[in-house]
Amino acid sequence: MLFAPDSTTPPVLVQGYGRAGIDLSATFVSSTRVLEDTLSLEPSPTLWTAFEWQVRDFQPGPVSIRVGDAAPIDFISR
Repeated sequence: MLFAPDSTTPPVLVQGYGRAGIDLSATFVSSTRVLEDTLSLEPSPTLWTAFEWQVRDFQPGPVSIRVGDAAPIDFISR
């Protein structure tokens, strides 16, 4: 699960949760750059665990964020 960012200006904190103990591919696409990362979710006694990914230094314009198999979040950065 991926939550919409609280802010649409840099830096953006991408938050969500996923199955504990796995790695998720993360992609942030703006008008000027593509950032790809792997988010490692810590093992947890529960099935789910939270994650955070801070993205900095991107220009205003359309943005698309995809983490794992969650539906992408699209917005216009300012």
